[in-house]
Amino acid sequence: MKKIIIVLFSLLVLVSCSTDTEDEAMPNNNQEENNVTQENDENHSTTDDSNTVDNEHLKAYEEFDILSKELDLNLYEGIVETDNRGNRVILFQTEEGTKEYKSIYIKDDHHLKIVHFNDEDNLLYNDVIQ
Repeated sequence: MKKIIIVLFSLLVLVSCSTDTEDEAMPNNNQEENNVTQENDENHSTTDDSNTVDNEHLKAYEEFDILSKELDLNLYEGIVETDNRGNRVILFQTEEGTKEYKSIYIKDDHHLKIVHFNDEDNLLYNDVIQ
């Protein structure tokens, strides 16, 4: 009986010690996360001051060259709305969030359309790309 009590007491001490260690570590981890978040916010505000938009993620797409020729990608942020096996739709919005243009790329045919978002009759580009 004494052995069982000693083992249970030992386990209780080990569990309580490990819990205290985790509780003490949590504020430090949160502090580190806050510092990283603050650094990211500072970097983001620097980008906002220069009035440029980060569209690096669009460079991987086949239609990027045409998009960069037809649209000022420094003014419009490209947001991929749909990207599946058949097509890709990218919306381009201003810094304020106003959607201005959209591109529709049909992958099988390599066909690209760029239209003014508010006036779909206003085609900027409608052709097959190589």
